Amino acid sequence: LLNLGGLSTRTLALVSHHVLGIRVSAQEVAASLHLIVPAAKKFLERPLGTRRWVYLYVDGTHFCVRRTTVAKEPTLVVLGVDDGGHKSVLAAVQGDKDSRAAWEMVFARLKERGLDASAVQLGVMDGLPGLATAFAAAFPNAKVGRCWVHKARNVFPLVPQRYQAAFKAAWDRVQYAADEAGARAAFTALQTQWAGPCGEAVESMVRDLDALLVHYQFPAAHSDALRTTNPIA
Repeated sequence: LLNLGGLSTRTLALVSHHVLGIRVSAQEVAASLHLIVPAAKKFLERPLGTRRWVYLYVDGTHFCVRRTTVAKEPTLVVLGVDDGGHKSVLAAVQGDKDSRAAWEMVFARLKERGLDASAVQLGVMDGLPGLATAFAAAFPNAKVGRCWVHKARNVFPLVPQRYQAAFKAAWDRVQYAADEAGARAAFTALQTQWAGPCGEAVESMVRDLDALLVHYQFPAAHSDALRTTNPIA
């Protein structure tokens, strides 16, 4: 991991005893990568048809990638949950950017590897333009869920600083309501209170409200886990 993060094999060999408590030669680091990398690639290309994947967490993240140099690159990650409640990374595809076209390719690859698109019930994702449409086209039986953490990053910059704490309290009453009816009632109260001073923030919530609350349509035991894409982070 230190090597993949940017430390050269030579430097790692010099500091390994102090950092790890054992001496690791440059040759051992290189040899381990020759084993690890092919195994990781094989895992990420494995057939997916042996399990029914019902929930998909879809998000782009960034990792330090060693090529000729080390730099952060976007990686498109899909984490699946099967009908037994077991999570597994289904895809981690590096690309030039987090875009609708890139995600369409990722979804197509999942199905090529045997993932049953008809079994998918929900996809949880951020608000990347076009992503929800691409997901719905790839998985027509599934609902689209909007991540509350990502949505907060869109909404709270629209709230004046002097209102942030009070708005956050109203936001949390929506986000953590016991059921969908309670969440919608809490949103109505938020809208009544804040439509004037924080109109743009409220309008942004209105646009995605159904997707933000869709997790309530699934078993209560799953609801908290389906509210955000945090399992990927």
